[in-house]
Amino acid sequence: MAVFFLFFLCYILMAVFFRYRLYILFAFIFLFFLFGFSLKDYINFIDYNIIILFLGTYIIAEGFFLSEIPKKIAFHLINKAKTLFYSIIIFSILSGFLSSILENTAVVLILAPLAYSCALYFKTSPLNFIIPICLSSNLQGSATLIGDPPSMILAEKANLKFLDFFFFQGKPSLFFAVQIGFFFSLLTTYFILKREKDKELIKIHPEIEEVNIPKRNYIFLIILLLFILTLIIFPRIIKGNGYLFYAGLISLFYAFLTIFFLLIFKLIKPINLLKMLDYETTLFLIGIFILIGIFEKGGGLTILANLFNNFFINFRHPIFIYIFILFISLLFSSFMDNIPFFLLISELIKIFYPEGNMFYLLMFGSLIATTVGGNITPFGAQANIVGVGYLKRKGTKVRFFDFFKLGLPFSLAGTIFAGLFIYLFWK
Repeated sequence: MAVFFLFFLCYILMAVFFRYRLYILFAFIFLFFLFGFSLKDYINFIDYNIIILFLGTYIIAEGFFLSEIPKKIAFHLINKAKTLFYSIIIFSILSGFLSSILENTAVVLILAPLAYSCALYFKTSPLNFIIPICLSSNLQGSATLIGDPPSMILAEKANLKFLDFFFFQGKPSLFFAVQIGFFFSLLTTYFILKREKDKELIKIHPEIEEVNIPKRNYIFLIILLLFILTLIIFPRIIKGNGYLFYAGLISLFYAFLTIFFLLIFKLIKPINLLKMLDYETTLFLIGIFILIGIFEKGGGLTILANLFNNFFINFRHPIFIYIFILFISLLFSSFMDNIPFFLLISELIKIFYPEGNMFYLLMFGSLIATTVGGNITPFGAQANIVGVGYLKRKGTKVRFFDFFKLGLPFSLAGTIFAGLFIYLFWK
């Protein structure tokens, strides 16, 4: 019982003191040594497949980022979208597309300066650009296996391969559900921004000079495409389970290839190689795996399952259970990191529904709601924190309601329509 309460105390403190969540997490992990857990237990709790895949994917994405190809794409699309409204939509779509293959915070860092410049010209609030970029980035992270750590966790729990995020068991899968949700989320953005004067919405900006990059930099685009292609082809070569193990090895191969060309082209100095890695997220992932392992081995998961047991017995119809999972996923992920929450809820789902359509229905729905939930508040996701931080450095104050009035309808629309799509195919 002590493990149960300490576990949730850790969750609450990480949610309240978001900036210090890594220190809080490892402080509690060290505290659990007093309850008889050993270093060997901790090592066994870690899911190394996900850690390796995350690190490899992050390095590949970082190489693509340093090549400045995403920036060139952004400049080109901005020049195609002349008006204020279409510029905002283009930024949102581009943010979503890039976030399905790149780390969300990197996408925000790429697009925020461009979006801010556009907002200055249109004489509109930069919040109208930056917030939709953050929202789109978070939502589309769950569209592919390599988009976000929770997607990798789902792939491990449900033994999904890269293409399974598009079509699974002959049915359209998460990618299409996310796109449906994204479409209706953009509609909400349109109606909210419609309050702007018509002349502002149709105001045209001048041609923006595109960034020129050496042709050799396109090797990083080729590496990224080859990485995705290998993830698609590989399951046809080797049958059976363990896909994520091989996916991790594949990501490491292309990560080393990325590092090689970064050094050859002098896009990064050897002394700065270690700075490429996202230490905070990596350590956080490791710590969360250990924390969930402690919770499960210490009997906390059994206690939690017993608390939910009455609900699952009294509401046997799938729709009630599904709505409940969507609701709590959306609610809790709006003020806490989505990685630990999804890892916890996925373990809970496996207890009640270890396989079958109900398992996939709840896992898919929870992933989307958990990912989207971070959009409700300015501190619900790392991409939001980065976007808000950028605006503050530029002298633009972001109040809670400024973010909430766009984030809440965007999140609700995305969750409702994506969730409905999943239910229709997986009920």
